Amino acid sequence: MSECWYIPDDIECRCAENRFSPNQPCSYETLSNLLVFYESHEVVDVVDNVEFFAEALVKEMGYYAYDVITISEEVMGDEFEEMAERHFSEHTHDDDEVRFIIDGEGYFDIRDVDDRWIRMLCRTGDCIVLPAGCYHRFTTTFSKYTMAIRLFKKNPKWISLSRKDGSATESHMRYVARLQEPLNTVVGPSLGDEKNPDCAKIYSISFPLELDRDMERIASDFVASNGEALIMYFTGAASDYMGGDSWCPDCIACTPYVIGGFNKLCDKFGRDKIVFVEVRVERASYAKNPNYPLRLHEMIKLQSIPTVFVFAPSPTKTSKAAPWWEILELKVRTESPTPDEMIKW
Repeated sequence: MSECWYIPDDIECRCAENRFSPNQPCSYETLSNLLVFYESHEVVDVVDNVEFFAEALVKEMGYYAYDVITISEEVMGDEFEEMAERHFSEHTHDDDEVRFIIDGEGYFDIRDVDDRWIRMLCRTGDCIVLPAGCYHRFTTTFSKYTMAIRLFKKNPKWISLSRKDGSATESHMRYVARLQEPLNTVVGPSLGDEKNPDCAKIYSISFPLELDRDMERIASDFVASNGEALIMYFTGAASDYMGGDSWCPDCIACTPYVIGGFNKLCDKFGRDKIVFVEVRVERASYAKNPNYPLRLHEMIKLQSIPTVFVFAPSPTKTSKAAPWWEILELKVRTESPTPDEMIKW
């Protein structure tokens, strides 16, 4: 996805960018929290070898079948405008909507949790999955041309359910329920799962620009409760569309070691003295981006993932205005964590 931004409810031309003035950018982290999956592929002559590429994509993402759709005013003639208006009517489906753009470009619009429209510009090489039940719509840009691979489940329920006539209500309610589920971390559900009392000191942070705000509160509570060890685990975000695993192979490989280190610290100090913070790193924001906020962070200076920090309360008194990392003492920083390394300090 080349870019995403918020747009007004009322627009004059669907094919225009329709940005606010000043622009209100969105983020890949926001889309991930809305269960939207995105990845970008390097495309070399895909149009000339669609079958080979599509079959590999079906296998990689766990779907069953595919077809290729071309939306083009030049090809469709008078039928183009009718289809374009239908696609731009707000709707949802009982199944995921999966598109891989192999030529051309287009806009997918999706509602956020506050019912605001987010516009996503998808170009050649972009693969996007809109989750079942989310309100959305599609339009081409002024080019009026998009060619895309569509992926399907074995028995797809490929019916457009309109928000306007109310047929989308049940499907959308299931989607909203999914949004309200606590995020899973490698050591269990994050804060908010009442069925799991241990989750009281497990946190998940998705937005890099909000990390300091969240950590101010988490670190302060940790120190005030006489905690012994605060673990921060920076890992590639997991996705249902990749089998529930992280997009980062090294993170998948190190997960058992992080869990082992967490358990050893719990055994050493007691579960109630340990805080675990999983920081989810979105590939689209992080990869090949030297300006990714956590790379530039004054204390974190993230060089690679996975990365694990283990902190204890600082033995020296600090001012109330001190940043969160100054009320803590760094005990361990490692890009290749092992249980013994996480506990031997």
